[in-house]
Amino acid sequence: MTPTERFDVTKKNALCINCLSPSHQLKNCSSGACRVCNQKHHTMLHQRTNPSSSQQAHTQSSKLSSSSGSQSSSSPSVHINHSQSSHAKQLARFWEIESCHSSSTLSLEEAACEQHFARNTVQDSTGRFIVTLPKRESEFARLGSSKVIATRRFLSLERRLNADPQLKQAYTAFINEYEQLGHMKLIDNPDPRHPAYYLPHHCVVRPDSTTTKLRVVFDASCSTDTGMSLNDALMVDPQVQDDLVSIILRFRIPQFAVISDIEKMYRQIGMNSVDQQLQLILWSDSPSETMRTYQLTTVTYGTSSAPYLATKLSPELDQKAILQPQLP
Repeated sequence: MTPTERFDVTKKNALCINCLSPSHQLKNCSSGACRVCNQKHHTMLHQRTNPSSSQQAHTQSSKLSSSSGSQSSSSPSVHINHSQSSHAKQLARFWEIESCHSSSTLSLEEAACEQHFARNTVQDSTGRFIVTLPKRESEFARLGSSKVIATRRFLSLERRLNADPQLKQAYTAFINEYEQLGHMKLIDNPDPRHPAYYLPHHCVVRPDSTTTKLRVVFDASCSTDTGMSLNDALMVDPQVQDDLVSIILRFRIPQFAVISDIEKMYRQIGMNSVDQQLQLILWSDSPSETMRTYQLTTVTYGTSSAPYLATKLSPELDQKAILQPQLP
């Protein structure tokens, strides 16, 4: 689609031309501006102008101004302003002030993380997004072996589960569901051509919770034998969500508000096959069985990049669904 066609689709569906949301119009939008011209419209709707024509118009405006200045004082003065964009800039600035929106500046690492996401995020044949972990190459090269500590942590977990049959039943059910949904798969041995990282795991019991009473936590901050953990080797991600003040203020504007939750949000996103080796876990159903190695195939909570990868894809899905509805 051309920017003009996208703009027509946006107006036809009564969407905000700045963030493509159907819930409000431009004057109520608190999202950032166009990354090309910094005006209040979406970057995908940016209309590229011809620089030579703009320069020519500016030259003509200057000539007219000089010609009127050379006339006698008795002659009426005529001022012609060809800069229509100045009014648009002033209006955009007004809405930015009113929306309490503050533009943020990304650090070098945050900008590199954004570029990494744009280059390495793809969709498979089913439409599911496949992402890659944003790694710091220098720290990642120092990632050591983690199987010994992961084995020791699992044996400790196994003793705790054997002492509490009810907890063991819930934990085993979680592991079995993880495998049945295709979110992890059994492997014999990691591919020696690529680095491997074993994630220790444990459970947090919340008896008062109405949804998830047992939550399994994967520890990507566990240090390897070199003192480096997987989280240490991942980039610092930029903040994707709006700050809390903006969210609360925006929440008060419409008459109705809807709150929802995406079930297993992180696990709806696939992980690149090479980086799946950085998400290995150990498990056995009983102490008499040999420990098995599983490879997690989706974005895993416990890794520092998981919140960024999940929330970054939410607006991507919205935009693709609106502008390219033919996608699966």
